[in-house]
Amino acid sequence: MQDNLFSDLSQLLPYLAEIQNRIFFLKKLHSQLKDLPQIESITLQGDGIAICIDQNLIPFNLDQEMTILIKDAIEHWENHSKNLEELSNL
Repeated sequence: MQDNLFSDLSQLLPYLAEIQNRIFFLKKLHSQLKDLPQIESITLQGDGIAICIDQNLIPFNLDQEMTILIKDAIEHWENHSKNLEELSNL
């Protein structure tokens, strides 16, 4: 079904570019996290509401969890991009 959705390259190429931008941003964010001595809090925002999650509330290491989350996101988008590129070559 997805290959039908992107059968027109004019639709596929902008989507692949968007995915590449996400990957680039996440890789840059990952490298910046390495330079931080420690993540002390994370702010979540949505619908005009902001919630700050402080390291003291979470029994897990925010540094490690954010690193894992970002690495997994990079891997997800790289695999998604690779699969779409392979579909477009069929």
